[in-house]
Amino acid sequence: MSKKVFKASYIISSSDKVYENSFIVIENDKIIEITSNFKNEFKDYDFYDYSNHVIMPGLIDSHIHSYQVANRGKNVKKSLIDWLNTHILPWEAKLTSRKANISALLAYTEMIESGTTTFADFTSVNHTDEAFKVAEKLGLRAFIGKTMMNINSPENLQQLTKVALSDSIALIKKWHRKDNGRLNFALTPRFDLTCDNELFTETLKISDKYDVLMQTHTQETKGELDFEMEHYGKHAIAHLDELGVLNDKYILAHCVYMSDEDINILKKTKASVVHNPGSNMLLNSGIAPIPLMLKEGINVSLGSDVVAYHNFNLFEQARLTYNMHTLNEGFTSLSPRDVFNMATINGAKSLHIDKEVGTLEIGKKADMIILKLDTHHYPIADIIDNMILSANKNDLVASLVDGKFIFKDRKIVNFDKKELFSMIPELI
Repeated sequence: MSKKVFKASYIISSSDKVYENSFIVIENDKIIEITSNFKNEFKDYDFYDYSNHVIMPGLIDSHIHSYQVANRGKNVKKSLIDWLNTHILPWEAKLTSRKANISALLAYTEMIESGTTTFADFTSVNHTDEAFKVAEKLGLRAFIGKTMMNINSPENLQQLTKVALSDSIALIKKWHRKDNGRLNFALTPRFDLTCDNELFTETLKISDKYDVLMQTHTQETKGELDFEMEHYGKHAIAHLDELGVLNDKYILAHCVYMSDEDINILKKTKASVVHNPGSNMLLNSGIAPIPLMLKEGINVSLGSDVVAYHNFNLFEQARLTYNMHTLNEGFTSLSPRDVFNMATINGAKSLHIDKEVGTLEIGKKADMIILKLDTHHYPIADIIDNMILSANKNDLVASLVDGKFIFKDRKIVNFDKKELFSMIPELI
């Protein structure tokens, strides 16, 4: 039995609860106590003194593309569809298992170094096993999907519906809920430009049978809207709702162009939205109505969407979110606490793990990150505001998932990242 006790200047349990100069106690993978009193029995536990540090829930990146990371920097001055056709789909078409493995290592180690402990990943059509192997090795909490496309796609990425679905089922049986539920599969039709009605409806059947989440892209650009009106007579959210596939197990990335009808559909179906501010700016896609969606009770989390943006740093995405919507809609649009929730508990809700992670509470999993308070944090009027407005990846000193260190003393525990430098040329 493993017992650990951590002392910190601040323990952020949630956006509503902060402990100062307190202790958080972990037994195996669970939090068993948060207290301001040092108790006698703590002397027998592994003790970690993080005075002048903050302990907070691990960040949850609800939308990434790990296998695309080799294309970092190649999306300059291109809109989504042009960028996909010029760089991303040709790269995915030539993907090998070795390149998939290196890409996952490059992406996931960067996420660990940025404070992410849980993520949802769109891999590609092939070699999804490699992402699972890397997530398993590094100790991350993961929801990983094989991208499915059966229309309007390059020939060597397009699959028959039955093949795409059977491949997904095989991955579910091999990986879903593995390692005490730390590894999970997510059904991943890319979007309705490359997936027909049958693929979406059959995906729902598999989701129901195996209790698996679903993720797709929706209404990211005006070009998508034009295609959908031409082919379906309605936009993606109304189209998917008409098919009857939207529910609370669906995670919809982007949702930039939203009508009142779209908002009402999401409220009715309880599907979650992932906001990707950096990607939406870099590809010139637009500004999603995030404050409105939050006001209407829609669950919205954060995603880095790399490589449609430069990096996997969710602290940066949080700051972009706050600044973007303050500039666009004014000072009352979002609070730092709203954004803190998007990066933590809202992400957990979208992945249906909010009873396990997303806040630091007794009985929950010990998924947490530890950041050093340096001069750029002071003075501290509100520690949560400071985390959103001032914290950066260089403040991170440690991370735990399931009560185990995956990052300690500013180093990844289960992999020597220096090895990556010799592998990266293989991606070029």
